[in-house]
Amino acid sequence: MLGGLNTRTVALSLVVAGLVTGGNLWLHMGDTPLGYTEYSGYGFSVLHPSNWYTQEGGFTDPGMGASDVQGMFQAVLFTEDHVELMQVGWQTSVEAPEGAASVEEVVQSIESNPNTTVTSVGPLKTFNKDGFEVTYTVFEVVQRGQPLTAVIGTIAQPWPSLRSYRVYVFSYAADSASTSQALAEERFHEFMDSFRSPT
Repeated sequence: MLGGLNTRTVALSLVVAGLVTGGNLWLHMGDTPLGYTEYSGYGFSVLHPSNWYTQEGGFTDPGMGASDVQGMFQAVLFTEDHVELMQVGWQTSVEAPEGAASVEEVVQSIESNPNTTVTSVGPLKTFNKDGFEVTYTVFEVVQRGQPLTAVIGTIAQPWPSLRSYRVYVFSYAADSASTSQALAEERFHEFMDSFRSPT
């Protein structure tokens, strides 16, 4: 007996609680998690924290705005002592670029920005995302005096409606004071887990 209850009653209660919880999880499978919002547009979707500021615009041409051909979506958290950003950029390409070359080109592009210094770049890594290879690297950068720990990754998918490839560039960055390379990489993978294309 457990506090006036017999073992059988306790076991039965646990089974019922497990069934109710499991059924509830099954009913809400695929729902957006609490505290997150789904961005969906231009053939893809991704989750971001609901309290982050979001914007979309041009990627290869910031003045052009987002379109099926190119664009950028980003979600940013900026407080007095913390900055965190996730971004999806996309553009079309007649040929599928090689992943390592794409990542290196993006890192070089970041370094060419004024007031930006890339201080270290980790090794290239890959993983499979829905049948496509994502190539990425973790790196350290100082932007306008703010040390950031960042991850950049790329993926190329055939895009039949445009008779080309959709090349995605994913980035995650956070202030280095609160984010280790391991944590940045973990957050990047969480971000990528929510990414769906085409939608």
